Amino acid sequence: MAVGGHVFDVVVEGADAAAFVAAIDCARIGLRVAVIPGPVPEPFIPPHFSNHGGIIADLCDELAVRYTVRDVPVSDLVIAGVPANPFSPAVRAAVGWPGAWRIYVDRLMPLLAIGNEVNFGALVTKRLGKRVVSKFVAPWLRRELGVESLDIPAVEVAPGLSQATSRVGSLTAGVLELVADDPRWAQELIVDSGTQALLERLRERMAYFAVQFPSEKEIPKLTSTVTITSVHASLEAPSWERAVLRARESAAQARAVVLSDPDKPPVGPIDLAR
Repeated sequence: MAVGGHVFDVVVEGADAAAFVAAIDCARIGLRVAVIPGPVPEPFIPPHFSNHGGIIADLCDELAVRYTVRDVPVSDLVIAGVPANPFSPAVRAAVGWPGAWRIYVDRLMPLLAIGNEVNFGALVTKRLGKRVVSKFVAPWLRRELGVESLDIPAVEVAPGLSQATSRVGSLTAGVLELVADDPRWAQELIVDSGTQALLERLRERMAYFAVQFPSEKEIPKLTSTVTITSVHASLEAPSWERAVLRARESAAQARAVVLSDPDKPPVGPIDLAR
C-alpha cells in the first residue's frame, strides 16, 4: 500500500540527544519516524557528564563513541552544585571560610528541617544558605547544566539526593551517600571528541534508519500514530542522563502503541529508493 510522505508511525519532538535516542529506538524496528523541532531548538551542550548509572557510557558504547571516565576525588566532588567537602579549595575560593563554615552547619541541622521539600532551590537554600547558593551552587549549575533558575525539581538535577539526605541527616553528607550507593557518582565521563561528536553519531544513526526531518512547511501536514514529547533536556529538566532514560521509556511505550492493533499495521520505513 502506498503511503503519503507526511504519514508516520512516530513523530519525535526535540533536537537533543534524548530526542534522537527516542527516534532511533523506534526506527530501528522498522517504524517510520520523523523528528521535528521542540521547544528547545538549541539545547545546552554539557562539557561532560556524570557517570552515575552508566547511562551515557552505555549510549556511547552502543554508538561506538570513544570516551574517558575520570575519577573525581571525594574531597573535590560536587553533585548538582552541592559539595561533599564544605572546606574544599573550590568552595573556599567561591564563598570564603565563612561560607564554608555555613555549609558545614548543614551537618548540624536537625533532620526535621529537611521536611519533604522537592524543589531544589528551596532545599539547598534551606540547608546551605542564600549566599552559598548564589556564589557556588547557582554558578555550578549554570556552568555544568545550563540551568538559569533553581526553581526545578530536585530529582531532575540529583536523583536520589533528597532521599539520601533524609537517610543521613544533611545535604552534604547526602552527596557522600549517593556515592556509597553508586560509586560512579564520583566519576566524570568525557566524550573524547567532544559532546558534539556524540550528537553527530546519533544523526548518522538516524540517517541509517531513515529517520526524517520534515521542513517547517511540511510539519503542519504531518500525521502519526504516536507523538513523543517532553523527553528532551530543558531548563526545568536539564540532565541529559535523565532525558535519555525518559527517551528510552517513551520509545518503548510508542512502539507498544503502534504495534498493538493487528488491524492497523505500522506504516513502515521510508523507501529510500523512491
